[in-house]
Amino acid sequence: MENPEKLVTFGTYPDAVSAYIAKGVLNTNGIECVITNERMSGIFPLPDLPIGQVRILVFEKDLEMARNIMSSTAETKDNDNN
Repeated sequence: MENPEKLVTFGTYPDAVSAYIAKGVLNTNGIECVITNERMSGIFPLPDLPIGQVRILVFEKDLEMARNIMSSTAETKDNDNN
């Protein structure tokens, strides 16, 4: 059963800038989220290792909507580049 108050990992990013861009897109579309590991990515700039990645957490109830938003944003960006 889904717990609406539970935070789950939406995605991992190689740096804080990428994570904040994604967070902005999600927030603009009404999805609350938080960024974790931001400081660790500066201390350990190793994007290929879990310790060096920045994570975005969303409420479990919003996970599917967040994925759809980011998917449609990526598709729009791809169409703009063609």
